[in-house]
Amino acid sequence: MIPLLARLLPGRPRAIDENPSWRRIVYASVGGLYEVGFAPDESVLLTVSESGRGLLSLSTGELVARDDAPSGQDSEWFDRDHRSALGIGPLAGTWIGTVGLEGGELPSRDGEWRVELRGAGRDEAALLIHARTAEKWLIERPLSTVRAYGFSSSGRFLILATGSTVTVLSNIDRRTVSA
Repeated sequence: MIPLLARLLPGRPRAIDENPSWRRIVYASVGGLYEVGFAPDESVLLTVSESGRGLLSLSTGELVARDDAPSGQDSEWFDRDHRSALGIGPLAGTWIGTVGLEGGELPSRDGEWRVELRGAGRDEAALLIHARTAEKWLIERPLSTVRAYGFSSSGRFLILATGSTVTVLSNIDRRTVSA
């Protein structure tokens, strides 16, 4: 339906799956999501939720590691003051900077690309926009409570994290990661 609407109504966003530069690599349900953070090498994404931590591969989209220890005021693995969480699995012992309920933000622009949230309530949508052409692609709509959105430091990944889901897109025009 979205491709037909895009042709009939110029300026309307197209489905993200139609974008030749970006592909969805992760769409995961994460109930009670609080925070997310990229590994320093951007090979994995750490998620922090009310029921623990998860580690998602950014090359395959698969769950790499899971820890069911709940976060909370007494959690030894989450540092609210520094907005960071202790990694698990291949990142065990490494503190990962996070964004989400405790604050922080990711870049909303990278080169010719920007991500925006538009609308409100049931009409709220996350859009990927090409700065030069002004073309728009719909990432997700409607949105539940947004925890974080933006680009990784290299610009290779774009994340949209809500209170219940994580979506990660990969820019296929950039080099690939291993892991």
